[in-house]
Amino acid sequence: MTPSTVSIPVWVDSPWPRTEPGAPDAMGAAFVDFLVALDARQWHGSFLIDTGATYSMLSASDAQDLLGDGYGEIDFGRDPRRIAIGGIVGTQRCVVRDVQLAFRTDEGRWHELVAPVLIPEITYTPAGRRQPASPSLLGRDILGRGALTLAWQLPAQLHFSSLPPTQSALR
Repeated sequence: MTPSTVSIPVWVDSPWPRTEPGAPDAMGAAFVDFLVALDARQWHGSFLIDTGATYSMLSASDAQDLLGDGYGEIDFGRDPRRIAIGGIVGTQRCVVRDVQLAFRTDEGRWHELVAPVLIPEITYTPAGRRQPASPSLLGRDILGRGALTLAWQLPAQLHFSSLPPTQSALR
């Protein structure tokens, strides 16, 4: 029996504007739309595809939308599934929750999987203001369950795949 392939549609937001003359063009970020369920609550939103993120994580505001009042009941210092992660903005306290993720495939069918996702603690600036909202991240823990393939037209067609490189590709 051959395993079935599921293709997930990805959308790219608008290109980033050039901030300085001569700056290179930059495409917008790639996102995947998901329906996230935890217990009886659901949230529909987008995850930024982040191949540099080890773990998938809801943003604090998206976690609040999913959990409602339950977000305020999380004890980020004592939860048995707490974890501290390091990133660009420093150390972030999180808790792990197993959620159900559902997405529409290219064929229009729903595909579901259960995966652990990080729920971060709200952080504040030294001046006491809430940190700006960041997107929810789809990290390597979920991306690694499949094969990430990118294709677009530059001068020539390029394909990136998660297949191991050959020796000739390393030279």
